[in-house]
Amino acid sequence: MGAILVPILLFVLLIRKTDLIIDLFKLDKGFDDEKIMFENFDGVKIIQLALLIIGIYLIIYYLPEFLQYAFLAFKKEVTPQGIDSFVYSNIDTTVDYFNWAISGMNLIVGYVILSNYHRLAKWLNKKKVNA
Repeated sequence: MGAILVPILLFVLLIRKTDLIIDLFKLDKGFDDEKIMFENFDGVKIIQLALLIIGIYLIIYYLPEFLQYAFLAFKKEVTPQGIDSFVYSNIDTTVDYFNWAISGMNLIVGYVILSNYHRLAKWLNKKKVNA
């Protein structure tokens, strides 16, 4: 229940209390005009921004899951009785190797996207040559 409540509260705070956030962090300082210029913001830049957001999301979302599975697998290998001898409250103590591998692959994909987003954006924005 708490995992769903935090994003909802964050959403409500960011949408309903934007003036409070702007005043708190003084985000309006240094902006004299109300215009935002997007002169150099072409298709490649939009794709680069999207790739950056996707790569950061993959790393932030799957890193805790990967570390949890790594910790549980390490505990299972180190303890003589296995992981069931430890007392955990509200933590799933089974090591799920499939989900561990999936989270590891998502971390790798996120890293590859972040490290090569310039090339990926150019590759995704190829224009078709008229034949």
